[in-house]
Amino acid sequence: MDKKNQKTGKFYMRLNSLSQDENDPTLLNALFIIHDFELSYNGQVITEEICRENMNSLVNKPIVCKYIPKSENDGLDALTDHELCVDTDRNTGEKFITTDTVPIGNFTDVYIDDFEDESGETKRVLYGKAVLWFDKNRNVCLLLEEWLDRGIVIPASVEYLYSNYNVSDGIEYIQSPIIYVAHALLNAEDRNDYEKVYPAYDS
Repeated sequence: MDKKNQKTGKFYMRLNSLSQDENDPTLLNALFIIHDFELSYNGQVITEEICRENMNSLVNKPIVCKYIPKSENDGLDALTDHELCVDTDRNTGEKFITTDTVPIGNFTDVYIDDFEDESGETKRVLYGKAVLWFDKNRNVCLLLEEWLDRGIVIPASVEYLYSNYNVSDGIEYIQSPIIYVAHALLNAEDRNDYEKVYPAYDS
């Protein structure tokens, strides 16, 4: 991938399920909907064909978030957004964009299959299987479990790098190669000082 023309994009996914690993109490098994293949609210499209060519770059990539404990938010814990920030390369001194989040798990497998939304409409989506490290991130995982138990959709954002795309009628159609980079869990509801972060996909 040409670093000179490299761009960063974001698609929004959601946490679909969470369950205790039968063989390892330190892990939670998670299933995410990464994105569908329709136009996102960010004005970008990754088709199913292009996704299939690149989706394996998602495997082993981290799931991240920034957790705000109850003690810092008037008794109600929360997550934040992508926490974009600027850092400095220790060797070159060049500035680069990064995120102020921490890893809480990683993806183990990806596949494409159907998804039926609340209206009964079926669409194709990219799914990601993952494990969350419960033993090291207990409070984050308990907050996620609370949201799922209450039927609250938990949005998340998958970041990717690309340099090849076509533009038609103002829509950016992303082409190969794509490298999926990181996956940030977002705040799912208004919680005192931290507002809900809205996804770019209905699915």
